[in-house]
Amino acid sequence: MNDFLPLRPFLRGFLMSLAAIVGLLVTLSPVAPGGGGIPMPDLVFALACVWALRRPTGAPLLILFALGLMSDLMMGRPVGLGTLTLLVVTEILRGQTRTLRDLPLVVEWLVVALLLITSIIVQYLVLWVTLAPAPRVSDVLAAGAVTMICYPIVVSVARYGLGLRYPRRRFIVTPLGTDAVQ
Repeated sequence: MNDFLPLRPFLRGFLMSLAAIVGLLVTLSPVAPGGGGIPMPDLVFALACVWALRRPTGAPLLILFALGLMSDLMMGRPVGLGTLTLLVVTEILRGQTRTLRDLPLVVEWLVVALLLITSIIVQYLVLWVTLAPAPRVSDVLAAGAVTMICYPIVVSVARYGLGLRYPRRRFIVTPLGTDAVQ
């Protein structure tokens, strides 16, 4: 059993990549919910957020960069812009793991929703400054709303299907004999 411990980070990265590719394929599937009026959620973004919160060391930047770039290319978005915002959002969430693990899912959901809205605004500002053509605001906001509606489902699938939970608290004995929670 201990023979596989050095391979664990690679296996987690492979599992994350596989799950994100499946999410990307589901997003790109030609079957749209609601007969085509409702856009598909960005499952790569939602899964990257869940993974960065629940397994901060299991979501390396290189894998997130590759998945974000592949998502940008396959979904026809400006190449690199969505990847950059995905990396920034996951790094912010990675830093908030200790804070959010003790709070209800609704608070995590709101934090991720605010970060998604912020990333959409930043993307539009960059496209506006560079005079690049931007998609319609209503389409992007609808896709963001559907992504946030699907976020609890992605959390449930990640927790019960993939076994992703928040890291456990570690109690450390300090020199004074009191326990510190990390």
